[in-house]
Amino acid sequence: MAFDFCYLFFFSMAFGILTGFGLSYLFKIYESFNKYPIKETSLILMNGYFTYLLGELIGLSGIISLFTCAIIMGHYCFMNISEESQKGTGLAFETVGYMC
Repeated sequence: MAFDFCYLFFFSMAFGILTGFGLSYLFKIYESFNKYPIKETSLILMNGYFTYLLGELIGLSGIISLFTCAIIMGHYCFMNISEESQKGTGLAFETVGYMC
């Protein structure tokens, strides 16, 4: 039982870290996204949903994967997007947080 918990926890974290760093690397390499703030914001929102959905589909904890991915994206993605996208993404997450 303890092994199952550790397996689920660590692999879910690893998946979240992988997807968070993947998007951060994408924004760092392709600076052309800075011209399209809507696309940047959409990719950030969709990456969170993708992480949750795929984590659940492969038998991991989607919540832990999403939480880890959000921490990584908040620290690394936020520095690599345009200022307009930073404001838009912050506003989008505040709106979703208010509605829930």
